[in-house]
Amino acid sequence: MEGYPSLPGFRADPPLDAAISEGRVAAEVRPHVRKADVQSKLEVVPENIEKLEFLRAKSYQEFCSDFRNIDSALHRLQTSIQALIDIGSYVIAELGLRTPSSNAEVIEILTQAEVINPADRDRYISMIQFRNRVVHLYNRIDVEVVYRILREELDDIRKLYRVLLDVIDAHEGEKGGELRRFSPRP
Repeated sequence: MEGYPSLPGFRADPPLDAAISEGRVAAEVRPHVRKADVQSKLEVVPENIEKLEFLRAKSYQEFCSDFRNIDSALHRLQTSIQALIDIGSYVIAELGLRTPSSNAEVIEILTQAEVINPADRDRYISMIQFRNRVVHLYNRIDVEVVYRILREELDDIRKLYRVLLDVIDAHEGEKGGELRRFSPRP
């Protein structure tokens, strides 16, 4: 971007930065998710969950006593959820479904396509709404809510991760066949 410095640790991406500063919707700016990108995002989630489990084991007092615990939890939750959104977008593209206009719509589209269980829809949308609060309302995050998510809701991240991974694995195994749809297990 002309007129703005590119600091060593904060490399500029002029076309992307310009698009964001012009107020375009994130979905318009986000580059098409490639298979190689998805693989790296698939690695982020279990890595983050492992570190979140470490934080989960702490008492509330111990968790709150060090800002690094809170910051780490927020970052790991945010990047895990974002990775799931990106992976879900990849699945949507592979299925040839309509392009989502928002992050929450990724869940809507996957639910309508019967890729994920409709009973989980609201929980996954709430997860994305939490990610949005971390990104946009970072100055109003309730530490008790973060701790409760660590203690009670990490399984939602795991579950959506497994569903998306199963769909990708099934698609890979079929060599270009249809992605596997959700089917309730007995």
